[in-house]
Amino acid sequence: MAGLSGADIAVIRSTWTKVQGSGSATDVGRSIFIKFFELDPSAQNEFPCKGESLAALKTNVVLGQHGAKFMEYITTAVNGLEDYAGKAQGPLTELGSRHKTRGTTPANFGKAGEALLAILASTLGGDFTPAAKDAWTKVYNTISGTMQAAL
Repeated sequence: MAGLSGADIAVIRSTWTKVQGSGSATDVGRSIFIKFFELDPSAQNEFPCKGESLAALKTNVVLGQHGAKFMEYITTAVNGLEDYAGKAQGPLTELGSRHKTRGTTPANFGKAGEALLAILASTLGGDFTPAAKDAWTKVYNTISGTMQAAL
């Protein structure tokens, strides 16, 4: 992935391993989407869970499944850090194309990135250092740029 140093890659991999060990992909992914809806309530209208309270979303099965898929795509990007074009760009471009039909806008990606960083920070605590935040911001910007190019 362009713009990442060896230190960035190391911190991404080590922190992602900790995130994956902190709970199920369903629960962590669901938390990211709940945070996203807190930051951008109108985005919830694009999901099957529109109108549900944030409290109800904590047990929403469909949102949990979507969160687990989100986690899979982040894992795809993490696994493709050294060969993004060969391992991650294709699946993320396809994902962006699917979001085109759902009314996703570039503004949604900004709030989704804020949500991801917030959940990383709360999950990792002191391990979410400024260097980790910087590295994750670079990774998310690449992921979102790839997806937005397909909108």
